Amino acid sequence: EWLEKAEEVFKVAQNSSLATAKVYEAMAKIFFDFNRKDQAIAYYQDMLKMNSAEFSVKSVEQYLNLQIKKLVEEREPKKDEERTVYKEPEKENLKILENLDHLLRISPTVERYNLLGSANKRFAYLFESYEPFLQEAIDHYHFAFINEKNEVKRYAYPLSNLLQLLYFY
Repeated sequence: EWLEKAEEVFKVAQNSSLATAKVYEAMAKIFFDFNRKDQAIAYYQDMLKMNSAEFSVKSVEQYLNLQIKKLVEEREPKKDEERTVYKEPEKENLKILENLDHLLRISPTVERYNLLGSANKRFAYLFESYEPFLQEAIDHYHFAFINEKNEVKRYAYPLSNLLQLLYFY
């Protein structure tokens, strides 16, 4: 019901030329929050195609993170199926990692290190050529760990992922 109302309001904005990049960003966030990946990705893609860059960098991070989650979800085995390990990632999938890396180079934040750690961990899970992705994940979680100033956050996410990966590597 909420999503239908949001789409009605969006259509009104669209018809009256009020659908700015911020409006697309808001719609993507709504669908993201309701775990509707396909719709959220579609709104993020439309947002990125607009001539104005009046959206947050956070929305670009969420868009790239959603793309990786969707990739894993699509390749995840169904119940009672065996997991398939894919030979190599397609170029468009590697582009997601490249775009995350570009964001990190523009502004290296703990959250971006964690995002890249998570993305590489997911790629290591999916692909036969897992070692470079696993090493990248370890490196990014390590950078997140040493750069996080908040002790609770430092030990919660990057360290737990780092230890998990080191155990399996």
